[in-house]
This record gives sequence, structure tokens and C-alpha cells, in this order.
Amino acid sequence: MKYILVLVIICSSFQGHAQKYILLDKAISQHPFYSNTILVSEKYKGFVPIEKKDISKFLNALEEIAQRLT
Repeated sequence: MKYILVLVIICSSFQGHAQKYILLDKAISQHPFYSNTILVSEKYKGFVPIEKKDISKFLNALEEIAQRLT
């Protein structure tokens, strides 16, 4: 029962958020966060915006780059 409750909470949290972008820090010194808009100040601070729907493509590209470097 406890697991079902946790699963329902997780699923409802995914449906409730409508953020379109994840902002990643180029230096990997700050935590990534989701946002609906991209502000100039965030770009100035070194955040890279990635659309939420393209995260898997981005990760695949990073894995390919890592394989080529080794």
C-alpha cells in the first residue's frame, strides 16, 4: 500500500508540472532546474537550456562523445 501511495504521488507530480526547459550549468557547479522561460540572466550565469522533450537525445549525444574520448 505504501508503494502505491508513493507511485501516485510521483505520477501526480509529473502531471502537475508543465516546465518546458531544464537549465544545466556549464561548469556543473549548480543544480539543474526546470523552467517555463529562459531569462537572459540565466544565460549570463552559464546555464544551458535544453527542452524537456530532448533530454534523452542530449544524454545520448553526451554518451557518444564520452565513448569517442576514451
